[in-house]
Amino acid sequence: MGKRILFVSPTGTLDNGAERAITNFMVYLSQLGHSVFNVYPENGHPTHEAYVDKLQSAGIATFPLATVKWWWEEAPGEHLLSKEERILFYQKNIQDIRNIILEHHIDLVISNTVNVFQGAVAAACETVPHFWLIHELPEGEFSYYAEKLDFLFENSEEVFAVQGSLTDRLKDLSAQNSKLKSFIPFTELCQEPLKEAGPRRIISIGLINDNKNQLELLQAYHKLGRFDLPLIFIGDWDEQTKQECDRFIAENSLTNVSFWGYKAFPWRDMSESDICVFTSKSESFSLVFIEAILKGLPTIVSDNLGYSTVQSIFKAGLSYPLGNAAALAEKISDVLEHFDVYKQQALESSQRAKELYRIDNSYAELLNSIESVSAAPKKPLKALELLLGNGLPNHSIFEVKKEFITVFYAKSGEDFSADCSHRFPMQYADEIYFQIPADTARLRIDLSEVPSYYTNVSLRQYPDHQELEMEYTNGLLVSDNLLFGQNDPQVHYNLEGVGQTEFVFTYELKDVFEPLKEGSLLTELSDSVREKYELEAKIEQLENQYQDLSQDYHAVIGSRRWQVTTKIINFFRRRK
Repeated sequence: MGKRILFVSPTGTLDNGAERAITNFMVYLSQLGHSVFNVYPENGHPTHEAYVDKLQSAGIATFPLATVKWWWEEAPGEHLLSKEERILFYQKNIQDIRNIILEHHIDLVISNTVNVFQGAVAAACETVPHFWLIHELPEGEFSYYAEKLDFLFENSEEVFAVQGSLTDRLKDLSAQNSKLKSFIPFTELCQEPLKEAGPRRIISIGLINDNKNQLELLQAYHKLGRFDLPLIFIGDWDEQTKQECDRFIAENSLTNVSFWGYKAFPWRDMSESDICVFTSKSESFSLVFIEAILKGLPTIVSDNLGYSTVQSIFKAGLSYPLGNAAALAEKISDVLEHFDVYKQQALESSQRAKELYRIDNSYAELLNSIESVSAAPKKPLKALELLLGNGLPNHSIFEVKKEFITVFYAKSGEDFSADCSHRFPMQYADEIYFQIPADTARLRIDLSEVPSYYTNVSLRQYPDHQELEMEYTNGLLVSDNLLFGQNDPQVHYNLEGVGQTEFVFTYELKDVFEPLKEGSLLTELSDSVREKYELEAKIEQLENQYQDLSQDYHAVIGSRRWQVTTKIINFFRRRK
């Protein structure tokens, strides 16, 4: 008999390997006859619609939850609003999950990442078994969770970590490692063959950010000196890292480097002649590396623990010492010089990997545990259930979630209408992806229907991130923020001549819930008014100085001494 399993997911997107792998597993469980449910944070990410479609088409019930901070307080990510308000939403999300557990008679809760804890707390309060899946090494941005391992093990019947370096590390860090088991993240690869061999190219796939370390590949490319070879980056990007890459490209006149942005199916654009290079500083297990192996492409990776794990399992790929761009350049040069040899090795590795890499093998221990799981014993957290989402105080912060962001689009000469619009749940901060017809001339974005206050408001083309200038707003600009004191706040954009159909609208709601604290809306309005008066005072001072100077000037040219001197000068001029 199938289990009723509730997953708690980290992002609700498909732009990272962990989410792609776990959605594959959820779909597989549904195919095996289990009833699968999934909660995730509401968002407007470009891949979110595909994420929901993938799950719902497999019969998986999805529950988007409103949140301010979904991950642990110490985890990577923004800290919106105040700490007290973030805690209120932690409590609300625990209550949301507890309600789902009760309403849908959940047999097992699985947290898909070490970064979320709400599922473990909700399961403990409702005395339901809980498993934790860990994809992240406890180092760098995720080092914070090493101190939470006792909590993880105490509030889980079993803990599963990615096989290899991560499992070994957790065994060393926790005395409760008897509960620890392992799994291999599974990716589904499109079966379309690579394009026929063409010009040799160097390809790097992945989100462009500091950890993925694309700047090191650029440095190696510069040292390699083979500027006839295209260097192509596929993936969305962090703005700061992209700017650093652009700066390096410009300073070194690298003209054959291109950024293709995010692609849902990047392998469709790859050919049999390509070389893959992945330079991450830290990985627990790299799905894109596995995909390159399965596609039979010569692949070079840094020697971090995650890549090393993949290499040890699949006996494939080449490595270079992380942080050594010169060594990476030498490795690329070697592959280029002996490409046919490395290509043949990659094809042989691909065949072995396809035989080994199956979803039932990858999640064998987890599947066995799901089949055998029974009722959980009461955990100590059960004693505190009244404080853990069982009742919430009334707070105006929750009212925001009743609002929506609406994007209206219109052709030239047409009025805006509800028939030509997109509607998104309002968040405390979001990046909303949307598409519009190619002949759109004007855009109007309604930021809820109530007075509100925003920062970091921008509209960018996708995927090149080029920002568009706002044409009009009925709001007030306050210290680079937008304040709307009336209902129906709007921003307008003119799209004539833009020729783009995909956009990302970004905004962040400013904290208006505590007006009496320093740094609040009152502080910013006060600063703005003070700046205005200071400017007016400066203008008045300059006007007074001008009047004094004007009076002095007229006093001088009207004096008898000035008039006599002028007559003498004019006399000598006429004599000439």
